[in-house]
Amino acid sequence: PAEYIDLFQKASFVITNSFHGTAFSVNFQKPFFTVLPRHKPNNSRQKGLLEAVGLSDRLFLEGADFPQKRDLPVDFARPIQRLDQMRQHSLAYLDSALHG
Repeated sequence: PAEYIDLFQKASFVITNSFHGTAFSVNFQKPFFTVLPRHKPNNSRQKGLLEAVGLSDRLFLEGADFPQKRDLPVDFARPIQRLDQMRQHSLAYLDSALHG
């Protein structure tokens, strides 16, 4: 697992088709695209995460034209802010569930 995560930490750009690859790319603020297979384009975990942090434009279907060079950089300021809010909400829920 450490080697897998290290690949994302050191990457300059990521193209992934996995939820974890998408999540690590967002967390480590690496420019990325998530490719959804045509036979299963409704991957709700990837779509849900990217919609929640405002990065739905990083999804494209397998076989589609690759995005233009101008679309490669990602501004992570707002997505990281949203991700932090989601973490705080989750921690508050867990605290409430455990401690009442």
